[in-house]
Amino acid sequence: MASNIINNVIEYALVNGQWFDVASHLVGSAEAVDIDLSAVVGHADKAVSVENKGIVEHVIVDYKEINPKLVELLNREFSALKTITVKNFNHNEGLMQSVWQFNHFNKLARKDQIVVNFNLFLNGDYGCLNYIVPLLEREPFTFTTGYVYAHYTYEDEPTFSFLYGMVKDFNPQILQLSTNTPPTGQASHLRMLHSLAKLNQRYVSVGIKNDYIPLYSLYRFLQSPHLSHFQFQLQFHLIAAIYKDQDANSIITEAFNFNEKDAFEFSPRDYFSYDRFDEYMVYDKAHYLDTNMNTINEDNQIYCPFDTKNRDNPNDKVVPPYSKSLWKECLELLKANRTITELSIGDVRCNSTNATHQQIQTSQLDKDLLDALAANQSIKTLVLNFGYTNNHFVLNKVFLSSLLQQNSTLESLVIHSFYHHTDLLTPYDTQKQSEIDAQLNSLVDSLKGTKSTCIVKVQQPK
Repeated sequence: MASNIINNVIEYALVNGQWFDVASHLVGSAEAVDIDLSAVVGHADKAVSVENKGIVEHVIVDYKEINPKLVELLNREFSALKTITVKNFNHNEGLMQSVWQFNHFNKLARKDQIVVNFNLFLNGDYGCLNYIVPLLEREPFTFTTGYVYAHYTYEDEPTFSFLYGMVKDFNPQILQLSTNTPPTGQASHLRMLHSLAKLNQRYVSVGIKNDYIPLYSLYRFLQSPHLSHFQFQLQFHLIAAIYKDQDANSIITEAFNFNEKDAFEFSPRDYFSYDRFDEYMVYDKAHYLDTNMNTINEDNQIYCPFDTKNRDNPNDKVVPPYSKSLWKECLELLKANRTITELSIGDVRCNSTNATHQQIQTSQLDKDLLDALAANQSIKTLVLNFGYTNNHFVLNKVFLSSLLQQNSTLESLVIHSFYHHTDLLTPYDTQKQSEIDAQLNSLVDSLKGTKSTCIVKVQQPK
């Protein structure tokens, strides 16, 4: 009831002061409501005139409004408060203050009963939060963080490096990261995903949307002791190349201890160690291995063999020499995992939307991935987030029927239907999407009766 009231009333509350007074009386009679402390005026301590603030359980604040007066207001008036969500409402303004301003939440009187969440939009064209120039005293964050959501665009300089510090210091249970592909074709990629995956001791839910994770990141996320929901995408053309590139597979024959090989510390300086235009280029092993091959850091690892412009030698090896061993370790972890109940796996092919991609046709890759998914005994919902193509290595009757027959735990199999690179739909793209929908629905129909205890369906990605 309360949420319905708010959904219908909050828009009118923002019209003017008179409408806000009316809305305040309406929401004041609800049992628990969500109040936007920063929506009406620019000062949080004057923004709320709800009569009974003692029933409010959830508030949303603009990050710029975090100050001692706000915390005093919350302590004094909001006795039933359960969650505080920090957002930045003006996406074009950037995040220009210090991370240390969040220390004000250390003064929450009931901080053991309040969860502070963060939902931020990171725009690389503007400034971002920093740890380098503290505006407040540096002291540990002692409040509890439930989730950190971050949506990021392309960055021109290391503006997003603060995010690693936030996740490390806040230690959230839920981490959700998403990016977009702008019309220019310059897709955003967050170059700290290996480092973030190493902070894996408290994660319950991790979602990486529209961006790929490096293999070492997958390895670390799969080791998370409490992870139950996991959404990720790989560059599967890299995985296919692992099977095809015999030279790369034979470079390293000794067994790596991957639990020890990534003992590096995240550094903002290393975070932006190459020019922005290099994001479209093939990297050699110097970008992820030190000179003695003692430490592997895949924060900057990218595999993009479809664009080798401006390279002196376009035939440089693009498959890291340890990748086959690391991929096998990931498959074993997926087989043995007993905590993940919902898994979404997908493919991000290349950072250039205009690139021509080769069809992935590697029978051993199919078998190895099928073996890992079929052997897992905890996953109940599996989402396949692949752009459909004819003769797809996963989205085909043989692979899916074998998976349904061999896996004893699956209850729901969801196939996402989308056409790669349709950010700006053209009539042809719309027609292509309709064809893909029809093909996938036909595929699902062919699987009927394979496993009666598992629901198989096609749906659009959210």
